[in-house]
Amino acid sequence: MTRAGLDAGRDALRGEPAVVEFRATWGANCVAATPHLNEVSSEFLGIRFISITDEPASVVEPFLVKQPIRGWIGLDRAGATLEAYGVEVRPQTILVGRDGVVRGIMHAEQLDAGVLADGRRPGRRDSASMDRLRHGAEGGACGSRGSLVVPAK
Repeated sequence: MTRAGLDAGRDALRGEPAVVEFRATWGANCVAATPHLNEVSSEFLGIRFISITDEPASVVEPFLVKQPIRGWIGLDRAGATLEAYGVEVRPQTILVGRDGVVRGIMHAEQLDAGVLADGRRPGRRDSASMDRLRHGAEGGACGSRGSLVVPAK
């Protein structure tokens, strides 16, 4: 779990590629993807792995005791980050390049060394959702700290 007060804003991530996983503790597919994401994150230490949920800490913290997740955990109670990225279903994995540009949208199970090596994957895309990803809202939240990861303009 991220420490309270950790600066997880856009500037803290500048220059770092990221895998942003939108998930929920109640989702069977989210839970099933966790071991794979943990394995991949341990192989690619130069990539920031961020899991985002709209659930409260009182639900997430006990879940993490039973099912640890490697990387940052973002609590987006208002759903601003999910909305900024156009996330309608979970799990959903988004690759963000070190330039802040979205490089791919996929399911966590599609994430592998080949995808991370070239930084892109022809995942589920349509022009409307890609526009939201490229030009989305300046929002997002990690607890009450403000934006966590948002698409570059």
